[in-house]
Parts: sequence; C-alpha cells; structure tokens
Amino acid sequence: MATISGTSSDPNKAGVTADNSGNGAALWASANPQGRAVVGVSKTGVGLWGQVNQGRAIVGAVDTDGTALWGETQTGRAVVGACDQTGAGVWGEVRSGGQGVVGNAPTGDGVVGTGRRGVVGESETYQGVYGHSGGNCGVVGVSERMHAIWAEAHSATSAGLYARNTAGGNAAWLDGAVSISGDLTVNGDVLLSGADYAELMPARPDVEPGQCVVIDADGSLEPCRAPYDHRVAGVVSGAGAYRPAIVLDRDCDGVPVALMGKVAVWADADFGPITAGDLLTTSARPGHAMAVRDRSVALGAVIGKALTALPNGTGLVTMLVCSR
Repeated sequence: MATISGTSSDPNKAGVTADNSGNGAALWASANPQGRAVVGVSKTGVGLWGQVNQGRAIVGAVDTDGTALWGETQTGRAVVGACDQTGAGVWGEVRSGGQGVVGNAPTGDGVVGTGRRGVVGESETYQGVYGHSGGNCGVVGVSERMHAIWAEAHSATSAGLYARNTAGGNAAWLDGAVSISGDLTVNGDVLLSGADYAELMPARPDVEPGQCVVIDADGSLEPCRAPYDHRVAGVVSGAGAYRPAIVLDRDCDGVPVALMGKVAVWADADFGPITAGDLLTTSARPGHAMAVRDRSVALGAVIGKALTALPNGTGLVTMLVCSR
C-alpha cells in the first residue's frame, strides 16, 4: 500500500507536490528489497517531473535488486528532472545489483540528455557508458561541427579506441579518407584493392594513365617516342581496371608511376605481336610499349613482362612491373 497518494483533474495542479526550500531533495523514495522506488506513468504528458534550484530534483535509491527510478509514457516525457543551478536534474542510485536509471520508449528515445554534456557516464571499475542493440548500432555519435566520437585513454597500455568482432567480421569499417598522425602497427596482413605500388613524379601536362614515360632533360616525365629508350621511367598507373594500392610522395604534384605490381600499359603490336610473358620496352609510337625483339639493346630499357596478349594493332596490355 502506498504511503503517499494523490490525484488531480486540473491540468495546472499536481496530484502530489513535494517541496524543499533548502538544498536537499524535493522527493526521496526508497524501496526494499525489489520494488520500484518511484514510478511515473503518463499517456500523453510527463510521467514524472522534478525541478530544483540547487539540490537533486528526483532521487531514486534501491538497496538490492529493484529499479531506482522508472518512467513510462505513451507519447510524452516519462521522466523529467530540471535543475536551475548546480544540482542534479535526475539522480539514480543502486547500492548493489540493478539499474540506477531506466528509460524505456518502444518507439522513441529511452533516455535523452541535453546540456554541456548531454549524457555523462562514469565508473571506477567498469564501462562508463554502455550501449547495446539487437538489430542496430549499439552507440551512435553525431556532431555538426566536431568529432562525432572522441576517444581518449590515460593508460600507456590501453588504447583510446578499441573495437573487435566476435563473429569474425570487420572490427572497424571506415567509410571515407583516414588520417593518422603517428605510427601504424599491423600484426596481420594488409589487404589492398589496388594493383600496384606507385610514386608520384613530376610530369608534363600531356602525360596520361597507361602511357610508357621517359625522363626528359628537366627531370620531368614525358611520353616515350623512341624504341629501347634507356631514359624510360615506367608506366603511369591508373589505366583500365587497375588503380594503385599505395602511392608514395603525396606532396609531389605529379602522376603516379608504377614501381611494382600489375599495371595496364598502352602497347603497339604493329612492331610485332605481343604474347603473355614477353618483355616490354618503349616504342616509336608516343606513350606506347612494344615487345622486346632485340635483347642486346633492351638492357636498361625493359619496363616489365606482358600478362596478356595483343596480336595486332594498339590497345591496353596488362603488365607485371619488373624494370631491368
């Protein structure tokens, strides 16, 4: 049986009113051992409202396994705690097992906090804030002008951000560019979708992906124009279906030249058909490679080995980078 009860049909008057003119709690309720200290239920209004200037507007305490504070509503606010100065709007405390504050909303937000920090969770021995969902994100952070999620650790043996997947999937998924100001340690394999390892080099404006390029007198790259040119630098990455996996020297305003891996190169088979396994070198057609036919002059001008064939004409050939 309730020790305090009250009803009111006037929307401007409360069924039960509690007031504390000092700095204490306006309403304090406790339940032993498994009950609910305070329950507020409303169809459309506020299930429970507490307001104080400095103290604790609403305090719920449970000694064992009950719920310190429970608010439930159909469309309104289940629990509201307001504090004008330095106190706590809502305070929930459990001294053993249970929940200090429980918010339940089948279609809305169970707990909403607004302020300098909307929601603050603190714990000396366990998680400060815990989020769990059966079919969606456990924790979501959204910010209009700052980092959506800020992670910071004060232990030399702990990480600021830790993620794992117990089902064997990705521990983290980053959709967009990633910046790292520090070292990156990898204890497993690095799997990249690109096909070659490239470096940016200065080039003339007419240089395009897939072209076989040579070094001009100024140190810039230009399309090749002679067979067996020993000034050859390689092939510009990015033609056809292949893209570089790693690009070095991002500060350079140039084009990526493949240093190793697979790359698509423009080739000319009019100087002879190209078959898989042929060595490739520069040709007289600007920016095009051709099959090596005279090995005696090819040393220092070989750019790689053909992985696909080109019987005649011109076209893209997949090449394994192996300059010699």
